[in-house]
Amino acid sequence: MLGSRTAPGVYLLDRNGRAQQLWQYETTAAWLSADPNAGFILSEPPTPGGISTFSWMRNDGNGLQIIAQPYRAIRGAAGDAYGGLWWIETPNAAVDLWQLWHYDPATAQIALRLQADGAIFAQAAGLSGASLTPTLVAVQPITPGDPAAVYLFVDTSDTTLQQPFTGVFRLRVETGAENRGAIVEGPQQLLESGAYRGPLTLSPDLSRLAFFAYAADHPSLTSGVIKPANTVNVLTLSGRGASIIRTAYITETRFEFLAPELAWQGNDRLLLARSRFAPGRTDELDRFGLIQVQLPPPGASPADPIVSDSYLLPRQQSLLDFAPCLDIASVLVLTRDRDGAQQLLRWNGRNQVFPIFGLPNALNRTFLCWQP
Repeated sequence: MLGSRTAPGVYLLDRNGRAQQLWQYETTAAWLSADPNAGFILSEPPTPGGISTFSWMRNDGNGLQIIAQPYRAIRGAAGDAYGGLWWIETPNAAVDLWQLWHYDPATAQIALRLQADGAIFAQAAGLSGASLTPTLVAVQPITPGDPAAVYLFVDTSDTTLQQPFTGVFRLRVETGAENRGAIVEGPQQLLESGAYRGPLTLSPDLSRLAFFAYAADHPSLTSGVIKPANTVNVLTLSGRGASIIRTAYITETRFEFLAPELAWQGNDRLLLARSRFAPGRTDELDRFGLIQVQLPPPGASPADPIVSDSYLLPRQQSLLDFAPCLDIASVLVLTRDRDGAQQLLRWNGRNQVFPIFGLPNALNRTFLCWQP
C-alpha cells in the first residue's frame, strides 16, 4: 500500500510494479492489530464540514466506514478480528468529555461502551484542575476474542494549552449486562508528561511500549528551541522486567537525530530512520539511513544485550519512507536520488538492499507490506 505526503489517495502496488488507486480521499493506512487477518484502518483528514471518519477493511473484502457524531472528532482506533473495533470520540467544542465506542462483528452492532471526562487522567497524573484528552493507541482483551473486559492504552494531550504527549495511561474497562462499560482499574500512568515524545507504539503482543525521547546529556545538534528526539526507549509492560525502561538506541553523532518514524517488526525488533537537517534548512529533514534494533525476546532477562544494525544510503540519495513486511525478514524502503528518481528497495536488515521497482514521484509514502 502506497500513498503521497501531499495528496490524498491510497494505492495498491502489485508484483508487476503496477500501482492502482483503491481509495480516493484517504491519506493513511495501518494494520488494526498484530493479526493481519484483522485487516487495516484507512484514515482521512476532517472535511471542511467537520466530518471525522475512518474505514476498517478486512482481508476477506468486507469493509466498514465509521463516521463520528456531528461536531465530534475520532481520536484513535484499535481492536482485533474477533473482539471487534474500538474508537474514541471527543467534542470539537471545549467540553470535557470523551466517549468509547465499540463495533461487535458477531452482532454487527455499534454501541457506546463508556463516557467519561478527561479529569480522571489528570488526577492519575497528580495534576489538579486540569483535563487531558485521550487518544486510543491499543486495546488488549483480557480473554482473546471477548470484548467484555479489555485494557485500553491511551496517549493524552492538553487541548486547552495545545500541548501533546501529556501522559500515557492504561485502564481496564468491563462491560455489564446492559452493554455499558465501567472503568474498574486505573487509569494507571505509564509515562509522564515530558518523559516521552511521539511516535509511540506497542509491540504486536502488547508487552512492550517503544517511544522517542530527548536526552539532554547526549550531544545532539539542535536549532534554537527545536530539540529533536535522539533516543528510543522501551518500557516493558508485562512479564519479566515489567515496569523497567531501557534505552534501545541513541543517536551515533551529534549532527543527527531521529526522524518521526518508528515501527515494530515482530515482538523484538524496532525500525528507525536516521536524519539530519537538510543543507541550509532547519525545517526540513534529510533522512540518510535506516536502523534495525534487535531487542531480547519477550521474557528474557532485562540485562540481555541490545544490538543494532544501520544502513547508510549512498551520497545524493535520501530516504522517503519505509514499511516492515509481514514475512518478518524484509523491509520495504523508498528512496529518491538527487535527480528526483524514486526507487523501491528491499532491505534485509543488515548492509544490503535489493532494487524492486522505480516509482513515480507522486507516490512517496509506504504504508503496508505483505511480501516484498
